[in-house]
Amino acid sequence: MRISYSSLEKFRICPLKYKFSEIDKLKEPSRKEFVFGSYLHKVLKWFYQNDPHFPTLDQLIDYYYKHWPKESEGFRWTDEKEEADYFQEGLRILREYYIKNMPHQSVILDLETKFEVVLNGNSSQTNDKHILTGRIDRIDKLPDGSLEIIDYKSNKKVASQAEVDKNLQLSLYATGVKNRWPKIDVEQMRLSLYFLKFNEKMETRRTSEDLDLSLIHI
Repeated sequence: MRISYSSLEKFRICPLKYKFSEIDKLKEPSRKEFVFGSYLHKVLKWFYQNDPHFPTLDQLIDYYYKHWPKESEGFRWTDEKEEADYFQEGLRILREYYIKNMPHQSVILDLETKFEVVLNGNSSQTNDKHILTGRIDRIDKLPDGSLEIIDYKSNKKVASQAEVDKNLQLSLYATGVKNRWPKIDVEQMRLSLYFLKFNEKMETRRTSEDLDLSLIHI
């Protein structure tokens, strides 16, 4: 079986919702929070694609203005004030993000990196393999030569350090990167969740044993 991390998380939260979406293929209206968060991801991806000649703050804001999602993309704002509030919130987030993170000190290795993690399978029995797939927002090479995995979050709440330390998504990302670059020292890898609304990055690390335990408990 091949499944994305988002689908797995959907099943963990609500099996019935997973059935409607993934098995019955019923489409649900796009939630405005999801559309807004996805758009911030899109803007930041464009921004970092220009590494090492990053756009100015004015250019970043100009891109944000020009590509603001339209209602024709599968959702509808309640009214003009709601749309304006979301739009202004995005401007605030991007301005504060730019001020805090520029000039950029690390090297962008990849954006929206696809990864695969094989669960409960072995090479001799293909039918027993379960492949978990996903995308990593950003992978940076830090000045000391180590790697940092960064995942953007548009949540309305910042996770606690304890929650970040136990975060399954980060463990899977680390496993996916280790599969791609086997010589990487996992324990030197920095794993980060960047909460855009609060302009705060929470960091953690994993050991090889941590990753093995995470896969066992999926």
